[in-house]
Order: sequence, then structure tokens, then C-alpha cells
Amino acid sequence: MASTFVIACPDCGKQIKVTTDVVGKKIRCKECSGVFVVRQPKEQPPEKKPTPKPKPIAAKEAPKETPKAPRQTVEQMQEEDDDGKTPYTLAKDDTGVARCPNCVQELESRDARICLHCGFDMQTRKRAELQAVYEHTGEEKFVWRLPGILCVVGIVILVTVSILCMYWTEYWMKEGWFQSDDVSQGKTVWLIRPGCFMLFNGMLTLFLCYHMGRFAYKRLVVNNLPPERAIEKDDEDDYEDDD
Repeated sequence: MASTFVIACPDCGKQIKVTTDVVGKKIRCKECSGVFVVRQPKEQPPEKKPTPKPKPIAAKEAPKETPKAPRQTVEQMQEEDDDGKTPYTLAKDDTGVARCPNCVQELESRDARICLHCGFDMQTRKRAELQAVYEHTGEEKFVWRLPGILCVVGIVILVTVSILCMYWTEYWMKEGWFQSDDVSQGKTVWLIRPGCFMLFNGMLTLFLCYHMGRFAYKRLVVNNLPPERAIEKDDEDDYEDDD
């Protein structure tokens, strides 16, 4: 049969009635939410009682049988508490649970790098610093993204002009110093072929489009918000005064 005894919460000192069924288990105090392990109470030495005086021998009577109380469960013992409420709950077994070394809170997974509760970084072993900053306005966002937008427009214009130049290159080079007349054979010979200018035009267009597109991708996709501006201490005092 499970016996009961009273222990004190090591955090708040609240007296809690428990049974021997929870010895060695973790329980949570409902008063302060502290978690601790239930220890077996130390046995106290029996008190010395005075030796009774001998009584005259009498006829032995049959011992009366006392009805045995039914064995109570932990839940029943909790319901019989003085205040009518359960003073403790069994703590969940957290063996193998990944916890943050800084705040001891549970992490999302064992591979998590940042603790969502305190911002502690598992790799750098540093805690993220919190800083008050101004909220970005629509004008600041537009000014920050404007160079990227201009790069996209510039790429479209550059590709269009390059295609038109390739199309009209041979026409522009005719009847100029790029041709020489071979009287003996009666045909026109190119000193510099139009394909050379077309190749140079295409390579220059690809080079410019690559760098402009790379800048536009970083400004519009990767880092599409302007740098944050920290709120100075003087500004914080002015803001509090306005409130």
C-alpha cells in the first residue's frame, strides 16, 4: 500500500503531500512552477516509550479484524488535498530534449542554431543584441530600390540597342573604308568584316548586362530594404516626452 508523506518545495517552501509512488520522479509545484525530484524521506528513530507495567493475565480475546482500506492511486491522493486542488503535477520526462545553454528553454530541434527565446547563437556562443530602430518609410524603400529598377530598365534598353546595331552593322559599313575594290576580280573585299563588330557588340552587351543584373538582383531580391537606423538615446527621450 502506498504511504503518503509531506515534502517542501525547494523554491517556494510550499508543503506538498505526495505518495511513495512518485519517489524518484520529477514533479512541478503549481505554486511557483518549480521542478524538482521527489526524494525518499529519512526515517526518524523510534521514540523510546516507557515500559508498560505488567497486567494481570486475562483470557485471550480473538483480535478484531479491521477492514483494510482500498489502495489509493496518485490521482486519488491528489484529489484529497486540503485545499481541494492538486498542489503538484508530474513533470514531463525531458531526457534527450535539446535545450539552450543560455536560457535552458527547449529548442526547435537539435540542429537549431538560434534560440527563439533569447536569441543565443549556438555556433558563435553569443547572444543577439536587440536594438531599437526606426521603421522604414515608403519613400526610403523606393529610393533604396530605385538603382535596381534603373538597372533592369537599362538592361532592356541595352539589349534592344545591341540587336538593332547588329542588324544595321553591315549596312553602315558598306561603301566605306572597311571595303576595298579588287579591280582584277571585279568584286568588293572587306578589310574588316561586319562579324567582328557584331561579336564585339555582343560580348560588351553580355558583360554589361551581367553586372547590371547582378546588382539589380541584390538590391531588389536579396537586400531589398535600406539599412536600419538606430534610435539614439536623445531621440527616445524626445519621443517619450511627446507621449
